[in-house]
Amino acid sequence: MQGRLYEASASIYDDEARILFDYFSKAADDIIKKEDEVHAKIDGAKEQLAEQEKARRGTRIKSLVFLVLAIALCVYCAIDFGLTTTYTYVSFGIIAIVLIAGLVACNGAKGKVASCKAELASCEKDYADIRREYKVSRLGVAYVPIAKKVPFGNQNVTVDLSGSVDEEDFELVTMNDPSAFEADADDFKKVFASVPVVEGGEARDIDTSDYSVSMQETPVYEYVDKVEKAADRLNDDLTNVERTSVSIPIIPPQSENMAFLKNFGADETGDLPVIDIFDTSSIDSRLDIFYSIYKNRQENRNTGDEKALESLIRFIGVSTQTLTTAKLNCCSAILDYNNGLFANVLKSPYNNYSAKLEAETIDEIRAMNFNFADMTETYRPFKFKESSMMKFDLYSNCWVDETGTRSMLPFSMHQIQVDIFMPIINALMEENRIERRKIYEKVQEQKLGYLNKWHTETQDFYGRNRDTADQLKTNIIEAISTYNASYATWKAIKDTIAQMDAQQSLLGGEVKTEDTAASMVLSAEQVNQNFKALEEDFESYMERLQDDIDEKADAFGTVTFFEAYLYASEAQKAVNANSNISKMGPRELKIANVSPYLAQYGTIPPQPSVEDELMQSLGIDLADEAEELIRSVHAADAGDVPYMDEESVVDVDESLGDGLIFPDEEDVIPPFVEDESGEEEDKD
Repeated sequence: MQGRLYEASASIYDDEARILFDYFSKAADDIIKKEDEVHAKIDGAKEQLAEQEKARRGTRIKSLVFLVLAIALCVYCAIDFGLTTTYTYVSFGIIAIVLIAGLVACNGAKGKVASCKAELASCEKDYADIRREYKVSRLGVAYVPIAKKVPFGNQNVTVDLSGSVDEEDFELVTMNDPSAFEADADDFKKVFASVPVVEGGEARDIDTSDYSVSMQETPVYEYVDKVEKAADRLNDDLTNVERTSVSIPIIPPQSENMAFLKNFGADETGDLPVIDIFDTSSIDSRLDIFYSIYKNRQENRNTGDEKALESLIRFIGVSTQTLTTAKLNCCSAILDYNNGLFANVLKSPYNNYSAKLEAETIDEIRAMNFNFADMTETYRPFKFKESSMMKFDLYSNCWVDETGTRSMLPFSMHQIQVDIFMPIINALMEENRIERRKIYEKVQEQKLGYLNKWHTETQDFYGRNRDTADQLKTNIIEAISTYNASYATWKAIKDTIAQMDAQQSLLGGEVKTEDTAASMVLSAEQVNQNFKALEEDFESYMERLQDDIDEKADAFGTVTFFEAYLYASEAQKAVNANSNISKMGPRELKIANVSPYLAQYGTIPPQPSVEDELMQSLGIDLADEAEELIRSVHAADAGDVPYMDEESVVDVDESLGDGLIFPDEEDVIPPFVEDESGEEEDKD
């Protein structure tokens, strides 16, 4: 391929023909352009010459006319006043002035005409001097290297020499101590050869504040510590490397630059001259480094180092992921088992009754309000039946009553509450029951008196407020009516005064009173609606206030029946806790398996804080990450790289190549032309 300069050309010969055509076309256009410019100047000079000739003739005529008039004036003065008078002398002076001025004007016009003729002659000479004969004496072709092909594996890359392409970075990484890396890799594999079921007791704390504020430090035991240290040694070996980097301007195969080279570039130049106009010394030195990178890569493939490193990457990913998953599962299983044991231990101090067999007693406890007025006649100390107690089946983790019915959540009461507190409270309350009843009745009577007085004063206060509001409403409506009447009178007087001012007379001063009844009704209705809204808001506020007063009155009027409260309050809490299981959170539900009462009324420590970064780290599958890393490396080796050229393969042992050659357009244009006399003249 010889290359070409134009898209429509089939070869370099078409380019030469087109260059000649363009050259002569440009010369013809240049001749026509210059002739047009000189023609325009000649036409302008001729027009200017004609104008100056016309002006010179006019100047001559004017001079003769003024001279004749001056002579006539002189003759007239000589006849009337004589030759020796002052008037005659003045007439002769005028004749002399007119004569001198005419000569000066005529000479000036003559000079302008001569200047126009000289300019016209110069333009005609320029027109005759225009170059009209062009001839090509020599035409040549020269090539300029702008790109070079460099081998890389079984493919090649194209390097730009013109400096118009961005550079790509390549890097060679070499371990400084490969023997130490091999030894540490063997030690790492030995660590995973045998994994202990139970780790040793020696531990060290590591900082975990970045993952959880609640757990600033976490202990790491013997085996995991050994794995971590082995991995750290491998990391140190892999970071102890020597890096050799190089930047090369590579042309991607699918780029516009590569398409341009394929369409217009030449692979061979034959005997035609090649002109190196780009400095490639820096690129040549960088290409040596680039080729050494390729040779090092080939050596690694031949010796099997890449396969060994891939095997190590897979081993690290799979082993670490397996160890991490197993440790997490073991820790979770141990924690769940310990929680189950602890839950069974916590169940031991409770008496667990069948909710089905004790349904009547449980409903009675739930309905208690511990008010003396409501419970003084109906209260009787309850007692759970021994036959309704349930036994715990350790194997099924269920509670079983005497009928064989199983339940996961029985009704639980603490043994201290059932066996100690409740009997003691019942016995103590029986000792002074009559005296305590009298005190209850007296307190209740006093509270009822206070409440009656409170309600009376409240109702009186409400009544006065309503009367005041109604009176205020009436007063405002009357004030609005008075205002409307006064406004109507003022408006009538104002209109009368305006009418008198307009007529400049007192005769038109008739006061016209407008009927404002409709407007007064509308105003009153508007005020009525506003006050109705305010009244509704006020009544709503008073109702809320009344509800609050009634609520506080009920609370104040309640006389706590301590005999029932001390005996059954904890039992009622247990009943309510069983009813609120569906409303508990996930942490409370775990405790509800032991006791709903403990889950609802116990103090639970705050939930540990865990950062999102921890969950993201735990979600990473190291085995998949290792395989993905190896696949990406293989994809690069397979040629899935944007700067690899698969169409033209270069032998690995071949030199760095002669490069792609492109015809130099400036050198193809004929540098010399010959005029008619045969003398050579530079085109430019």
